[in-house]
Amino acid sequence: MAARKLSRLLLRSGLWLLGAAAFAVILGLAVFIWSSLPQTSGMREIAGLDAPVEVLRDADDIVTIRAANELDAYRALGFVHAQERLWQMDSMRRVGAGRLSEIIGESTLEIDRLMRSLELYREAEKQLKRLSPEALAAGEAYADGVNAYIAQQSILPAEFLALGYALEPWKPADSLVWGNLMALQLSGDWRDELLRVRLLRRLSEEQVAFLWPEDRPGEPVTQPGGQPPGLPAPDSEAREGAMRALQPIPDSAFAELEDILPWSLEPKSASNWWVVDGTRSVTGSPILANDPHLSLDSPGAWMLVRLEWPGELRVGVTAPGAPFLILGHNGHLAWGFTTTHSDTQDLFVEQISADGKEVETAEGFVPLLTHRETIKIKGAADLPITLRRSPHGPIISDVLEEDAELIPPDTALALSWPLYDPENRTAEAFYRLGGAKTAEAFLQALSLVHAPQQNIAFATVGGDIGFIAAGAVPIRPADDGSRPLAGWVAPFSWEARVPYGQLPQAFNPEEGKLVSANNRIVGPDYPYLINRSFPDPARALRIEELLAANGKLGPTAAAEMQLDVLSVTARELLPLLLPLLSEEQRAGGPARALADWNHLMTRRRVEPTLFAAWSRALMARMIADETAEAFERLARPDRRLLERILTEAPGWCDDVTSRGIEETCEEQVRLAYDDALELLEARLGPDWTTWRWERLHRATFPHPLFKYVPLLQDLLTVATPGWDDTVNRGGSSLGYRDISDLFRHRHGAGLRVVYDLNDLDNSLFIITPGQSGNPFSSAYGNFVERWRDGRSLKLVGAATDEARLLLLNPAQ
Repeated sequence: MAARKLSRLLLRSGLWLLGAAAFAVILGLAVFIWSSLPQTSGMREIAGLDAPVEVLRDADDIVTIRAANELDAYRALGFVHAQERLWQMDSMRRVGAGRLSEIIGESTLEIDRLMRSLELYREAEKQLKRLSPEALAAGEAYADGVNAYIAQQSILPAEFLALGYALEPWKPADSLVWGNLMALQLSGDWRDELLRVRLLRRLSEEQVAFLWPEDRPGEPVTQPGGQPPGLPAPDSEAREGAMRALQPIPDSAFAELEDILPWSLEPKSASNWWVVDGTRSVTGSPILANDPHLSLDSPGAWMLVRLEWPGELRVGVTAPGAPFLILGHNGHLAWGFTTTHSDTQDLFVEQISADGKEVETAEGFVPLLTHRETIKIKGAADLPITLRRSPHGPIISDVLEEDAELIPPDTALALSWPLYDPENRTAEAFYRLGGAKTAEAFLQALSLVHAPQQNIAFATVGGDIGFIAAGAVPIRPADDGSRPLAGWVAPFSWEARVPYGQLPQAFNPEEGKLVSANNRIVGPDYPYLINRSFPDPARALRIEELLAANGKLGPTAAAEMQLDVLSVTARELLPLLLPLLSEEQRAGGPARALADWNHLMTRRRVEPTLFAAWSRALMARMIADETAEAFERLARPDRRLLERILTEAPGWCDDVTSRGIEETCEEQVRLAYDDALELLEARLGPDWTTWRWERLHRATFPHPLFKYVPLLQDLLTVATPGWDDTVNRGGSSLGYRDISDLFRHRHGAGLRVVYDLNDLDNSLFIITPGQSGNPFSSAYGNFVERWRDGRSLKLVGAATDEARLLLLNPAQ
């Protein structure tokens, strides 16, 4: 009996101890979670403030900052960004500086080596020295605000705990590297040049050109004018010399160089804007709609803010880590961006001297500039590296230097890019945009932009509308920059930039409207080369149709246009494809459904799934045999390419790998249709009526670290409509590497905004996934469903009695 009592006592004691331990863990976790969340009410002291600053947050965590002067506003913004997005900010600067391996280890070494070779952070330090005293003071005030938060915060966000490293103070150059990273993401021409090199080993010049299709006559051009009638004839012997120099480099070298870029297989970022003047709006004042498209990640690229100080206003989106308003309005003028897709980068094949110290130019050999750096690696020895620069720019092929057999010892690849221009003052331009209250001041600020080139639309409360493709565009005396050039040939080097006043632009057009959706911005009479080809203008075509159908436009109608999911690709290709199916195929349910479909890529229909899979399979059947290992870079369905193959160039339908057999387009269309059904059955089951688009097309907003944690990897997920070619863009994974990733929504409008120039407080905003980067915050993904469903917010400024108020006081 005594033994049983003792056993029960020990059992109860053990359970109590286990319960106490569990309680302690839960309590500790609760304390950590609570401590890692930003303080949103009460008071904090910040060194350097001239006067108290009000930081108000409404129910959606939208921040309003009210300061007594400009520098205090920037100090408060730095503090708020650090509160909400500190790890995002720190990881951004580490990527740009090539310092990920310090906190992660050898797995990120190749990314670090590439970023060091691109010299993005070194350029940020140079750009800092070019800031005006006013812009520099603003950047320093922002850094002071970030550092005030770091100094006061005892518990850092969970990512710092997971990786176990200390946080360094913020420097103004850390902010500028954000712009350089964005420029890299939006300027992918050097990767296309390498792709063409690989293709030219298998295909003719004409075949390679065919893979970059031209627009059809009559499709939208944002601004009349265009490509030059003719370029000087390239020096074919010199070009061939450059190509011969690259021949020893195997295809695997280019694949490796591309694979180490996180976005290497992604399309360039896309975006939409359109603007109408008062004659075409219900308000009698301009309406400007903009939705820039980037990768859908968590945290998102943007944070909504409203900054107020006497006589000044900044309303819109900021990028955590960067102090200046990126997109928004200032009470007088609003602006929006799309990517130009111009060719502003060239790779130069450099002949290196036998001792590795000089590079050949048209005037003879000149010294290579070199400097040494050290990459610290978590859990491994430091890695010293030597960075080299030729007269054309940094040597980027050294990123593969540990694989010496891949790059011949007497050859290197240098990158020319306006980012490296000594006059580059893009950061200064963004500072000045915020204070520009007239069209003239706005355009003057944009004259400082170098990289990336962007189509920038604007509208003023006075009724002006316009756009300019701001950025530095090289003038090439010879060749078109479509593939690597010989560095030792003088005509291939850039001689100048397109004068600012002659960049593509428009101001108060007679039509009362402007549209940009990454489509061609120049016509045949434009005297300079912007690019040989532009993305499919399908979205621009659809926007033009909607503007014509809407009559006079209001803010609500403009916001509804942003949600349009009609696929121009489906509308134009299906009449060509369906008649080519066999009688048996056409009699089946999937084909009948496609024949009756209205071409809307809505979530709950099966037709979007069927068409997406069919067009994916068509691209493989038409060009995968010719393009081989390069196919993934070209696999995204292209309306213009498929239409040209079916109507003008049926030779592409023949499978070159099948000896003695010549396949027809009819055969390939039928085979692709069967491929699509087989793929969908393997992924979604045998009943085609259940293959709704929402089962595959889902935005998941992956976090760089938490996507590897089972409980957190799918924390944010939502089924979405749209596709690559719809105005409401739903850029999708094609699932070539992993069928479970088939058609996941990866790119889209991380921001949607409609500016009402009759009453800018009536402007409509939404971002995704949320304001906060802390997964324990209610604002981590608070906008996801509203973003998907097209609901929006107004940034009118939180009322003090209705919001949480954090008062930032000058430190005593």
